[in-house]
Amino acid sequence: IHYTALESLYRRKGDIRQTIREIKTIAGKNDLVYVADPTLYFTTVYYFDEKRVWIYDPESIPHYVGKALIPTDKITTQLATYPHKTFILKNDTDYEIRAIK
Repeated sequence: IHYTALESLYRRKGDIRQTIREIKTIAGKNDLVYVADPTLYFTTVYYFDEKRVWIYDPESIPHYVGKALIPTDKITTQLATYPHKTFILKNDTDYEIRAIK
């Protein structure tokens, strides 16, 4: 019980809404969002355009994420080519921007 109480005080989840809001302000209409953590897929789809969200190079997708609901064509290892940007969402608050020349 003590561990759970301390974890709820000190280990807070990041505000993914704020992160995606920031990405939306930077992203163009053809830029993509890749999630490196499959557990963020459905949350990202909710806050961002579903057509532009993919799971990026997963080792495996756990069943508890809703693996059966994720289309297989939404898993990729290819980045967008320049001038389109790819936002790789690593966790709730951290992302990087990449593109292939």
